[in-house]
Amino acid sequence: MREWAGVGREESDEEIVETDMGGEDQLALPAETWEAIRDDVADLLDAAEIGGVEAAEKWLQSRGLKYSRCSSEGGLSARTAGRTRVERIDRR
Repeated sequence: MREWAGVGREESDEEIVETDMGGEDQLALPAETWEAIRDDVADLLDAAEIGGVEAAEKWLQSRGLKYSRCSSEGGLSARTAGRTRVERIDRR
């Protein structure tokens, strides 16, 4: 059916994760925060899309969840030492 519709091969989850969307890292979230928002991550991403990183921070703060801002150079700031997972939140 994909061939009939002119749609290419579907990417695997791993390929999608590896795709660089060209954004800059804005927030680092520790594993316990990811666990807490696993079912609500779309809400966090909606907040970031609508109101930018500041809205994402407010969303996290309102739930008492830990996070750190990334440094202006695009890397993690010293405050994120020991964090286990980082995701991108792109302003668009």
